[in-house]
Amino acid sequence: MNHDSDITPISEHQASKKVERPAESARFMLKCRDYEDEVFTSDAYALAIPEATADAISRYAYDHYPVGSFLEAVITNDLRTAICSADPYNMYALPAIIKLIYNTVPATARGDQKKYDNWTRGTPLNGNW
Repeated sequence: MNHDSDITPISEHQASKKVERPAESARFMLKCRDYEDEVFTSDAYALAIPEATADAISRYAYDHYPVGSFLEAVITNDLRTAICSADPYNMYALPAIIKLIYNTVPATARGDQKKYDNWTRGTPLNGNW
């Protein structure tokens, strides 16, 4: 099964951009087995999220890069679409994915379609990120 269905290929220009990321990026939190219980309730949650999904969340949060239909639905609180478009791995990891998004994606970039659209276009919402 292909886990890259939610990931859109990036252009050479986007790949060459240097982006400053916090030390505790989504990937770091998922890889660190000793991470204290701030984001996940157990290691099982952290290990449940497919790496491609965690990478897509990280690129969205730090690079303002659009995500696939499943993650867009989760980010915009569209549960029905999220469940209908999830593959079995993301369906299993859905509670952990929601926690990761809540704890790593700024509030101005999640919650509804307008916030998602503004974030991916690089347009601040009301002048504030």
